[in-house]
Amino acid sequence: MNRLSITVLAAAVLSGGSVLAATTHPPATAEQCTALEKQYDAASTAKVSADKLKKAQSQRSHGADLCAQGKLDAGVKALKTALKDIGVKPT
Repeated sequence: MNRLSITVLAAAVLSGGSVLAATTHPPATAEQCTALEKQYDAASTAKVSADKLKKAQSQRSHGADLCAQGKLDAGVKALKTALKDIGVKPT
């Protein structure tokens, strides 16, 4: 391999690692679960269709169960989905 190829290869490897590090998320916490559950419970569902509301309620319940089981990442994801289903931006 010539010197230029090695330099290009090294740069690609190094930049790929930094992109991966930037896209990883910190682990979810029990506090996030609680906050998202409270946000869902406080949200108005008056303008949500029956189908979407049923799906959102199912996701909210599933997310709370996952959080209670210690599966925080999956629980937070389900709770965020429930909020999006009723048109609320998760905080």
